[in-house]
Amino acid sequence: MSRLLPVFLFLGALLVHTTAAERVLPADSSSFTFAWLSDTHIGATGADEDLRRVVADINTMPDIAFTIISGDITELDVGDNLLLARSILEELAKPYFVIPGNHDTKWSASGAQTFRRLWGADRFEFQAGPYRFIGLDQGPLMRMGGGYIAPQNITWIDSILSGLSDPRQPFFVVTHYPIDPSVTNWYQLLDLIRQYNVQAILHGHGHRNRGESSEGIDAVMSRSTLSRGDTRTGYTVVQVDPIQAAFTERIPEQPGNSVWHTLPLGNKFPTQPGKVERPDFSVNEQFPTVELLWEQPLGELITAPPAFSAEMAYAVTAEGQIAALDLQKGNKLWTYQTSGGIHGQPLVVDDRVICGSADSSIYCLDAHDGELLWVRRLAGSALNVPVQSGKRIFVAAGEGSFYALDIASGEILWEYHDIDGFVETRPTIKGNRIMFGAWDNRVYALHIRNGKTQWIWQDGPQGILYSPAACWPVASRRQLLFAAPDRALTAVDLRTGETVWRSKERRVRETIGMTPDAEIAFAKCMWDTVIAFRTDHADYDEIWARHVGYGFEIDPSMLVAGAEAVYLTTQNGSIYALDIQNGNVIWQYRLSAALLHTPVLLPDESILLSGVDGIVRRIKFGT
Repeated sequence: MSRLLPVFLFLGALLVHTTAAERVLPADSSSFTFAWLSDTHIGATGADEDLRRVVADINTMPDIAFTIISGDITELDVGDNLLLARSILEELAKPYFVIPGNHDTKWSASGAQTFRRLWGADRFEFQAGPYRFIGLDQGPLMRMGGGYIAPQNITWIDSILSGLSDPRQPFFVVTHYPIDPSVTNWYQLLDLIRQYNVQAILHGHGHRNRGESSEGIDAVMSRSTLSRGDTRTGYTVVQVDPIQAAFTERIPEQPGNSVWHTLPLGNKFPTQPGKVERPDFSVNEQFPTVELLWEQPLGELITAPPAFSAEMAYAVTAEGQIAALDLQKGNKLWTYQTSGGIHGQPLVVDDRVICGSADSSIYCLDAHDGELLWVRRLAGSALNVPVQSGKRIFVAAGEGSFYALDIASGEILWEYHDIDGFVETRPTIKGNRIMFGAWDNRVYALHIRNGKTQWIWQDGPQGILYSPAACWPVASRRQLLFAAPDRALTAVDLRTGETVWRSKERRVRETIGMTPDAEIAFAKCMWDTVIAFRTDHADYDEIWARHVGYGFEIDPSMLVAGAEAVYLTTQNGSIYALDIQNGNVIWQYRLSAALLHTPVLLPDESILLSGVDGIVRRIKFGT
């Protein structure tokens, strides 16, 4: 059975694009000029003035027919950054088309909903002369890691290309990332578009002008609009004629622009694949005792781990779907649709499933059949993992608010509004304190009964991007432990919030875990290594450091300890089991090319997993 809540935030994000693309220029306009902006980073110092100069300059050039903007519209999607960017771009006299970049989607107080609300969607399609332009987002959405093209976007572009009235129609693809292994499913897009007449991939992200190739498909990178050091405010002007596209750097109000790249146009299909290696799953043959019991694709990007009850698994998607799956077989039992993305692991308690949504609501559903029991509207997007203590649940919403709600009714019992950033973590409860980090450089401890401030930690480096906000902190008997993007592990006194120790001996980032007895904590390092260290000591006290060999790793999935092993997942779709005593690899298994979220250990020590590829899986393992 399936239930749909009326969409009350916006409809644009759910628009189904068809092959009837908007036409900007008539089909016989074989020569035209357009402006190309990228990496405007509104919110960074001076970025708004840079963009205003660019927009004003474009408006002085009547030959420019339209403008594309290839992502990183903001430095962070917080406050009014996106609203400011839109207000500036709306001054353009001609049409413009925009996609988000990683800065708009990874650090987003709205769960990337504000972008969709302002522009209707995070992708575009239009026609200019004989050419079709197709722009799409690559994330990463709310989770640090490589870029990833959502399953629904692969389906969308496939529907466009397979539905072309003329399969030879030339087209451009606009992305933020280069389409290479920095996007972990790069090959899915390349293998699709190379079957058609793709002229080039136009992308940003690298902040410089450069001609490239993506496995034989022409690609071009454009500069940022930002002025930095000796680099002046600027953008790219593209002149298209039947033979070539010429790329020129334009400095506002300055003469003497020169062509820095030309791109031949015409019949370019099919393009032969290059020799870039595809993801390798052969390691699984070394561990035959690991078995995939089932997998269930949900067809949409997933940014949160699943949860479970005695008979069901519960998974949520970045498009707002809540799905109940049979725990033994994986088949869908019921679904429920919210009107915003869900980015926090569901909470299952007392035969209820509780989820926060980017539509600013907390939903409580009957765990057996998905019936809505209550919904509570809050101050803004609810992005963190709900936690429970007694008859209360605790959630964050918006930029600055934290709540205690009654489980039975959703009634607000207390609320706290003095946080300077948004909250995406899973809070930790110890004694009478609930503790969590936020994107404001701080960790908060509130009294669990009334929400009063117990302490606020802010001893880390300044700069929002260093915040201990994505890590799920763990509490031992006397300390709160967490890792942060400043590459430091930190232990804080539970009573006072004072720093006990901080260590950069190992390059960690945003992951941590702890044994059930709270004696040993674990962390993933950014290169190949997992560490174990003792809790409640006055200094960092390492037990072991093991070279595991997973490569570069910034997936903010937590480590989960069972009786004998600690389990960790990676951004390249692998899961590892390490011996708690010495860190030796017991087994490893690769399930995907996509980032996997925090593993969920079941009572029989099988494991539930979800990934950004939109698939929920259950695996078991033997000795």
